[in-house]
Amino acid sequence: LGRPLAYTMDLPRGELASLLGREVSDPLAEARAWASGERLGSLDRTLRAYEGCFLESDILFKIDRAGMSHGLEIRSPFLDHELVECVARVPGKIRLPMLLRKGLMRQVLCRDLPDWILQRPKQGFSLPIVRWINGEMRAWFDDVLLDPSGYSDGLLQRRAVEGLLARHRSGRENLRKPIWNLATLMLWKSHWGRWPNPVVSELPCPEVVGHGA
Repeated sequence: LGRPLAYTMDLPRGELASLLGREVSDPLAEARAWASGERLGSLDRTLRAYEGCFLESDILFKIDRAGMSHGLEIRSPFLDHELVECVARVPGKIRLPMLLRKGLMRQVLCRDLPDWILQRPKQGFSLPIVRWINGEMRAWFDDVLLDPSGYSDGLLQRRAVEGLLARHRSGRENLRKPIWNLATLMLWKSHWGRWPNPVVSELPCPEVVGHGA
């Protein structure tokens, strides 16, 4: 997983406590540590946390593994170190005019790109996980997430996982991210017979193993 379990589950701290059956450390502590610096403005602190946590430990980490699995070296042009250093010296009010995301880039590219491209909303490449959980892969998710062997050591609380599934399928909330992450975690344990190393530190003390399973 490459990060604490609490951060990976993408849930509020209170829900994480219910899922794990105990209090958890602040999942944003890493981001706050990265963003520390009395001489930095609020924009620079935010970007510093973004670069150190989200880019380094999430997006770039994943794309590097995906690329190398196919023998590809992937590079992000906007992360060229000279470009990043240059933009970092630009005042925040110019980088983010009127809090418009990518405002500076839009101003630079408006000379070469039509408005229909510049004003186009962001579009990702998301998997249809919501449909899978509720539809054609419903039985698969139930088999993986409710497998009794996944609760034998007390790391996760079955009732909390059942609650996540029920709330998601009711249509009240979109909990695809924690459900997908939990399924991935369960599959790892089923395949290797243990939790990933970063998760081992989250295991409860022996006296509370099995609590709530």
